[in-house]
Amino acid sequence: MKIIILRGVSCSGKTALEHMVTSGETHLVNVPQLKDEAGAFHRYVTLVELTQALEAGDLRAVAEGEGDTFIVDTCIHAEKVVEAFPDAEITQVALVTSWPLLLARRRLRYILAGVRAGVVQNWPRSIRQATGFSGPNYVEQMTLPGVPTTWVDTSDYPWEVIPSERVRATLSPSYVQPDLGDPKELYQQALHIGGEWRGNDARIEFERGRQDVVLPEVCDGMAVMDIGCSEGGFLYEVLNRGAAYTLGVEIRDPQLDLMKRVRNGTYLPLSTANVNIDKHPLPSLTGAGGAEAQWDLILLLNILHRVVDPAAVLKGALSKSKQVVVEAPFYMGLSPCKPEGSHHPGTWHLPPAWVKGVAEANGFEVVSIAVGPHAQDQRLVYHLKWRNGNNGYS
Repeated sequence: MKIIILRGVSCSGKTALEHMVTSGETHLVNVPQLKDEAGAFHRYVTLVELTQALEAGDLRAVAEGEGDTFIVDTCIHAEKVVEAFPDAEITQVALVTSWPLLLARRRLRYILAGVRAGVVQNWPRSIRQATGFSGPNYVEQMTLPGVPTTWVDTSDYPWEVIPSERVRATLSPSYVQPDLGDPKELYQQALHIGGEWRGNDARIEFERGRQDVVLPEVCDGMAVMDIGCSEGGFLYEVLNRGAAYTLGVEIRDPQLDLMKRVRNGTYLPLSTANVNIDKHPLPSLTGAGGAEAQWDLILLLNILHRVVDPAAVLKGALSKSKQVVVEAPFYMGLSPCKPEGSHHPGTWHLPPAWVKGVAEANGFEVVSIAVGPHAQDQRLVYHLKWRNGNNGYS
């Protein structure tokens, strides 16, 4: 029998990990012993099941049934699991993330449960719990004598194994103002980070105008994913406008490294995901009780025309969000094509009628089509919103 004990405080990622392992989404977690179990037969044992078995006086009852691998979600019963299964091969996977991200995820969890965003903005209790998570004794408290431990950083996708000597630095990052370097490294972009414009000053008005076309004026409490986010400019801006949590999906290492430097240096609630959207599904948002929640907003800006199958990527975004914004080259046809002699050779041009059709087929409506400051004669910005049959837009 093999038992994998998951350790970690609330919102460190145990429930999200259960979803990834159970659904076989191995591209989101680079942990060898868990990747081996994904897609194979295993049983995931919840904390509730363990507690019930303990109250019944028979902890070994959780191991009844087929299969010989059990993934056990528990912190408070870990020692009892080891005692109850002396003949099992037991390993421990401890999930860690920085306290600013942990605090952001806890705040988001409350918002998803229906608490108003402003109410949980500065709850002292949540702050104390989050900072306590990074205390000096955490590593010792999470170590079970005689049980091999794998430490996993859940700050960014794919989740990565880290050496034990990096755990404390991961839990308690130091505040260091990020050095953005030469603006040319940012493709001449200006980034609005924490209310301060950084990078190429000549681009500020252009970036501000584009953000105003794409984003809601107020983003209080929102969870936002930007697919193909480059250096994260739109994510910094939604945070300026009150968003609770953001995720930037990108495959280029320089852009990912920059976003991590900014996040680690400013404590912004931003995670990154190195995900190839042509091959793999987008990361899900885990809500209260482990149920999958909807992102409030997903951005597909200047990216959908570059993918292999724009319909599949758009449908994937619509399935995970309440609102989606698409920016792409367009033409007045009926279906996507790659016209010869265009400004973007080899890329898709997406007609408004096609975008409208895909949106409506997936329960969305096109609430507006705007012309932004970026390539005005070539690009349209589509605002898509989920239509709730009972009470209108939601």
